[in-house]
Amino acid sequence: MLDKAKSELQTDILEKLGTYVTDGTYASETALLDALHDADDESLLVNILTYKFLELWFQQDATNVDSMAYQKAGNYYRKYVHYLQINLQRLAGSLSTPKTFPRFRMRSSYGY
Repeated sequence: MLDKAKSELQTDILEKLGTYVTDGTYASETALLDALHDADDESLLVNILTYKFLELWFQQDATNVDSMAYQKAGNYYRKYVHYLQINLQRLAGSLSTPKTFPRFRMRSSYGY
């Protein structure tokens, strides 16, 4: 269960911060994940992983919509998404800034 939570967390991080890999700021997805881990001095990733684990834990026992496990799984999922977004913004601030490519602008020969 923990391996599944870790795998899903890595996938979600790469979906949110994929521009760092596609623009060449980091050579690979592994390099990006390592940089995030190094930048995390407050154990933010561990807290996010905990919410993902608890969501999956209660999700496996959620047999119907009215069950307590279903409600807890939904609650932990909402917390997971919220904390993932907030903490990735905090951690992305300590990463290298994404490379920006200059935009090509056509100039008219008519002087506009």
